[in-house]
Amino acid sequence: ESLAGVSRRQPARHFFPSAALDREVRLTLELGRSPERRANWSLREVMRLDTIVLDVACGQVDGEADDEVVVLVPGAVAVYRWRNDTLMLLARHSLASLPDSREPTRVPSGNLLLADFNDDGRDELFVRSFNKQQGELLSFGGAALRSWRRLAGVPLCLWHRAGRPVMLLGSTEPGSNRLQSRYQLVDINASSGPEGTLAGKPIRLRCYNSATGRDLLAWVDKLGVFHLEEPAAGELWRLEGVGSAFT
Repeated sequence: ESLAGVSRRQPARHFFPSAALDREVRLTLELGRSPERRANWSLREVMRLDTIVLDVACGQVDGEADDEVVVLVPGAVAVYRWRNDTLMLLARHSLASLPDSREPTRVPSGNLLLADFNDDGRDELFVRSFNKQQGELLSFGGAALRSWRRLAGVPLCLWHRAGRPVMLLGSTEPGSNRLQSRYQLVDINASSGPEGTLAGKPIRLRCYNSATGRDLLAWVDKLGVFHLEEPAAGELWRLEGVGSAFT
């Protein structure tokens, strides 16, 4: 799963970073599962890293049949390929060349978006670590990840407007891992675009394209209120009175 949402409508697997799957974690999961799901639901550890994971996403990075797993960690982004039911490192790209944020966050955070903006059958990587002033647009060239250009904002979504790929770029609060309410809709080849404002400050945000072709933002604010917005028409509705999260 990624903050930007999933690209496959019927995924065979879900990937997410977690604590190490020790006995206590497994017991908690067993007790928390509903009985009707136990027969066809299982959880296993596929990889253990020596660092925290900021974000994870799956996509067609190398253009072959199986999806690759892309992991954003502090200071780097890595692409893993399936080999005999095991994840093997395909490529790794350091973010060391990007300028550090003037006000680094205490807790590392970041955002990773995979999207095929040029219709070549391969997903490009839109990467932003919140401890860096800029992000990067990357693609896999067969042997390594290539940096195309830097991004000023936080990549959240890739939509198409009038046949053109348009990115929704967010911004972070200085020294924080929270998103601000301001965003920009930017043509894929431009550095800036029209600005918009959400009805609050999101702590989790995902992008969707509805069955009727509308571009929607689903997000939760720090008070646990769930919002559904259409940038072109304003907020659609909000769910109050309960703590909200995505499933």
